Amino acid sequence: MIKNLKIYNKPKNKMKLCALSLASVLLVGGLSGCGNDNIPNVVYGEDFKIESVVSQTFEPGEHIISIPINDPTDNVMQHTFYPGYKCVGMGTSSYGDFEFFAGACLLYVNDTEVVCNSLDGKTFTSFGTPVNYEKYENTIAKNGERTFGIGEHIISIPIPDPTDDIVQYQAFEGYEAIDIATAAYGDFDFFAGAAILYVNTVPVKCTPTHGSNGNYLYLTFGTPIEPEKTLNKTLEN
Repeated sequence: MIKNLKIYNKPKNKMKLCALSLASVLLVGGLSGCGNDNIPNVVYGEDFKIESVVSQTFEPGEHIISIPINDPTDNVMQHTFYPGYKCVGMGTSSYGDFEFFAGACLLYVNDTEVVCNSLDGKTFTSFGTPVNYEKYENTIAKNGERTFGIGEHIISIPIPDPTDDIVQYQAFEGYEAIDIATAAYGDFDFFAGAAILYVNTVPVKCTPTHGSNGNYLYLTFGTPIEPEKTLNKTLEN
């Protein structure tokens, strides 16, 4: 990869380019020869350091990563599940005198052993691959009805200002509320929106609210799926 690359225009002089090392110069245009005519602009910087991809194994709880999301205070949103990770938090912010959205994010932590790749060997900003992961078999019916494994159905709901008074929130069977995100704007701390984040704790069956042909959104809470019961027969002598 290229580190600390700085871009300058080459001074107009009569120096030849033949002696320049390709390890420290990247030519933007093609050279027609080693003469003084048609000298292209070049990029000067540190020597190129092409590094190989570095892999690292993270034990549960060791790989913590956040991803930007759209404004969760505007509408109900379904968020992405990543195998081997659990969603543990949400944040949002606003700015200005007229309530401009300043950004939001979700926080994830790996709950199983994962292998991650890095280009610089220091930061691992992509979700890893689970080493041993038992994936719940998701099935999508023709009408779009789908089953979600534990932690796979992540949904946020806009709420009124939770900083104004004590608020009780609704509990949904099969889900837990894991976080609240709030935002304010202006010089006098005007409320800019808030949302509460839920994640399913058991397998659930959901009905789609939007979409078709396999591309669906599930913006309502699902119904918990009863685990299969094993019948033990007692043999009489």
